[in-house]
Amino acid sequence: KILSLPRFRELFTTQSNITFKNFKFFKKEFSLFLDRKNLLVYGENGSGKSSIHWGFHTILQSCMKSVEETNKYFDSTNSENLRNCFADSAEEAYIKIAFSDDDRHPKVFTLGKDDNKETNNPFLKATIVASDFLNYRYLSSLFDFRNSMDNDIFPSFEKEILPYLYNNRQITLVFPDCSRRNTQELAECWKCIEEWRDYLASHEASNDEQDTYFGLCKLFEQILKSQLAEIKRIANEKLKDIFHIPVSISVTYDGLISHLADYDYRPKLILTARLTYSDLHPTSSNICHLRTFFNEAKLSCIALAIRLAIVDKRLHFIHFNVDFSKLLFIDDLLLSLDMSNRRLIIRILLDYSDRYQMILFTHDRAFFHLIQDEVALRDEDENWKCYEFYQPEESIGMNSVPEPCFREKGKHYIDALNMYKLNQYPAAALEIRKGFEAVLCKWYPKNMIREHDRQRDEIQKSTLAQLVKKWGEFCKRFHVPKNILEMATVNKYRDELMNPLSHNNILTPIYRQEVKDCLSILKKAETEIKVLNVANNADVLKTEFSLSLFVSTYHHITVVFYPYEVWRILKVKDKKYYENIKVKVKSCDTVNVTKGNHVYSLESLFNKLVVHLATNQFDFERIGEYITTPAHVKLSEY
Repeated sequence: KILSLPRFRELFTTQSNITFKNFKFFKKEFSLFLDRKNLLVYGENGSGKSSIHWGFHTILQSCMKSVEETNKYFDSTNSENLRNCFADSAEEAYIKIAFSDDDRHPKVFTLGKDDNKETNNPFLKATIVASDFLNYRYLSSLFDFRNSMDNDIFPSFEKEILPYLYNNRQITLVFPDCSRRNTQELAECWKCIEEWRDYLASHEASNDEQDTYFGLCKLFEQILKSQLAEIKRIANEKLKDIFHIPVSISVTYDGLISHLADYDYRPKLILTARLTYSDLHPTSSNICHLRTFFNEAKLSCIALAIRLAIVDKRLHFIHFNVDFSKLLFIDDLLLSLDMSNRRLIIRILLDYSDRYQMILFTHDRAFFHLIQDEVALRDEDENWKCYEFYQPEESIGMNSVPEPCFREKGKHYIDALNMYKLNQYPAAALEIRKGFEAVLCKWYPKNMIREHDRQRDEIQKSTLAQLVKKWGEFCKRFHVPKNILEMATVNKYRDELMNPLSHNNILTPIYRQEVKDCLSILKKAETEIKVLNVANNADVLKTEFSLSLFVSTYHHITVVFYPYEVWRILKVKDKKYYENIKVKVKSCDTVNVTKGNHVYSLESLFNKLVVHLATNQFDFERIGEYITTPAHVKLSEY
């Protein structure tokens, strides 16, 4: 049974959240509610965002540590403690986390001083094996070597990956003190080998002891090489099929078998790569120093492909007779990437949200909004909770204990409604204006949200007036009635209400009913109208779709085409409207209708096929029923 992180009900309860007290930034008890949803957190430096990330990491990792090891985090006399610096030494400090399944059965865990009952807890151990923490620091460590050094990633691998690799069956380990232990954990096997190395370095070993040590090293190497080969295979598939990078990576393990007598020798795990197009680069030539060959974006994609391959493999290690939760933590992963590469990786990461509960942290506001935009395009807003954390004013030179300053990020109409209820009409009108700008920019194609400023000879973002003016063009593009949204009313209130109330003018009249009317329209725009992606930039001129019109067994036609631009569906409540984009024909199963490489609007291609079939039984408004996606699903079911 797979559990997910906290369920939050209308009343705040202590059983479904993560709670901190006197832990790092948080002095007073603080709870963060997830509602069993994915979590996106934006936080300024000094706002407590990193403390939340560390709280998750600390309590989940506690199952792999002893009470003595976890006590140091909450012991004020220990130099490694993670207590809030303003907390009195006598005050208790703890982290609590609650999980629940679909039937709301809770599992609550607490970590504090002398309060770690979770060592070897089966649920947490299975959860930590099935989950992963991804951050930029780890990804960059895979290539952080001078040109004179081998790209040896074993130290990073030993710390970050090895503890979570499992063999598919039990291994019997024999330790130097003759004790035995059965395990599937490769980290336990490695620990046993290191105990033997320490023992053999200081004792004259018998032949049996040497044989035992050799057998362990051989077994460890066989299992590790097998798992590395599988990780390499999955990573290379991702590089080719998902990242679309013509690169193949290779890992070479130089273990202990060739160095049995050298008890100080450390294994090496050398990461290399090669380009997969032989016309520009010899396929037999390895790239040994990846950082000197690839740019930052390529390095990040290669590192992420490797790490996601490990994420994919982790689930094979879980004992499915144990409850567990699958969590994917991502902390400021895309610091060094430009916008186009960020969008690509965001889409790749969000594809994991149907298998994992995702918990994302960032201090980059642009990244925060990119995630929200992509989630909205997938029509998955209801599966996410978004929080914004800000540096508290108290921490900027004032003599008081800083407290969390945060808000849950909702829709613009909710923020405007809260201001309206407080009779703050100017603030509500401004938020409404921002809301309309946001939804129109999200719905419109990119070429419709930019304007050429002739005076300055530069491209600028469209104003709300310019966006409203293009409403008819947008509706025509989707064959949607213009009255699905009262845009004429929005335009009227834009002049009379939203613009004047954005300025300091005491003569401006404030009309409560007009603000309320605007709220109603904005609510409809944000809750009843969705734009769903069918084809992203990565699909343009690459991904094949088929358009089939069937009259009878001997009277039908099928055209395979590529989208020539980004392609979307407009969903208004339960009705779908399909965007009339440009498409490029790849093939047609009927001669003298159309040829490959011709570019049409989707509607003109459709009309051409209808004319050829000489029938009136097909309607462009139902074109989703005639188009099949690459996943062999009708577009109408998308």
